[in-house]
Amino acid sequence: MSVRLADRGDLLQVFRIIEALHREHDARLPTFSEAKAAAALLDVLDSGMCFVAEKDGNVVGSIGLVKRPYWFSTESAWSDLWFYVLPEHRGRAGLDLLRAVKARATDLNERVVLGVSTGDAGGRKDRLYRRLGFEPIGGMYEG
Repeated sequence: MSVRLADRGDLLQVFRIIEALHREHDARLPTFSEAKAAAALLDVLDSGMCFVAEKDGNVVGSIGLVKRPYWFSTESAWSDLWFYVLPEHRGRAGLDLLRAVKARATDLNERVVLGVSTGDAGGRKDRLYRRLGFEPIGGMYEG
């Protein structure tokens, strides 16, 4: 298993990861738009931060982030648009992806803000984020 920055050559495999995320969490997410997801993916590949976890040359997980200003500040932070690992590769791949993001943000002297918008049965992502030193700063609610 290896983790690296993604590039446009990874477009199709990362898109498949994003599709898998939406298939797994379909009941909790708005309708999936291939065109909008593809445009966001291209934007992240060109001007954001995207890492992939690979095994035997196949992408098995990915995290994509964009740099956004806080609405109340001139400061910015990297915010995730997606973070997903195929079920059969969960564990180390997710940990390695987050370590790569954290190392890159540290190198850039920038913040990372991660969300959980697809549900977190059993608190798996919460435990993973806390394990790597991320602290909760709020929550998401939908009505």
